[in-house]
Amino acid sequence: MIEPERGFAIDDVAYRWGTTPGDIPLDRPRPVSSAYLHVDVACRTVMGLPTAGVTLSAPASDRPVMNVSYALAPAPAGSGEPAYWMDRLLERFGPPDPRAERDRPGGLGITYIAAWSRPTIDIGLSIYDGVRAAAFGRSAGLLRIQWHDAAAAAAPYVAQWRAAAAEVMRSAASLAAFHRFDMPREMAPAGDPIDPHPASFEDWRALNSRTLLATPASIGERLSAASFALWRSAPDGLWALSTRWDTVVLRPGSRVSWAEIRPAKGGGHSGLSVDRLSIVMPYGTTGIAAAAAALTSLPGIAVEKVEDDDA
Repeated sequence: MIEPERGFAIDDVAYRWGTTPGDIPLDRPRPVSSAYLHVDVACRTVMGLPTAGVTLSAPASDRPVMNVSYALAPAPAGSGEPAYWMDRLLERFGPPDPRAERDRPGGLGITYIAAWSRPTIDIGLSIYDGVRAAAFGRSAGLLRIQWHDAAAAAAPYVAQWRAAAAEVMRSAASLAAFHRFDMPREMAPAGDPIDPHPASFEDWRALNSRTLLATPASIGERLSAASFALWRSAPDGLWALSTRWDTVVLRPGSRVSWAEIRPAKGGGHSGLSVDRLSIVMPYGTTGIAAAAAALTSLPGIAVEKVEDDDA
């Protein structure tokens, strides 16, 4: 079996880290998604342990698999749990992190957990308090391998993200239209779960939020933390939606979600969402409705309105 630092295995077939879900042979149509996805694949064994399938998780169908979760088949009758699984893993990885190994950790139906850390991967074992249904049989626990070398994972895609950001910057140099919408409270940058220093910021966006670009300075300087804009480029006719920090390009086929959630048990809200850019304000914010109307007027842009009670 391939070493986990280098990749993962599905039965006897080894895949190096960097493999995408679209690269994996399946007995059904390949998944196509630009959002985070989980793909169940038949797998009978891992590291000599019987399994009931494996789940591959990736930021998109054309982005690398970052998490691999093997559904461990139940232990044979009479074998000691969790020793049945741990003995094999101890041979392979050595003692687990003493801070992470626990019997009966409580909650979520887990009776035992163990974890190992390596420079580019994390390995985790979870044993359930009973047998559960899995995609390809019955499972008594999970063996998870997470690849967290974001720089290596993103390397093939960063140049494309940079090129898209540079294109928006060029488009913003001269504007044919600029509509600013003032909000009753301040917004914040998109919640990327990283420190926004340039390298890791670009890696994260290239992997997880490819359509979310940095707002060009010429646009951002016309906005406050409590406003956003719909603008059109004079040179190429490109339309985009920008907060002070983040921008999404609106192309034919772009879908906008407009939510008007009335106060009920909750306070309600009004909001717009395009790709990974979301703007959420108190219910009845007139600027949200005005922006939705402006977006509706754009050719090829679909605005879907959702109205409901905040239950």
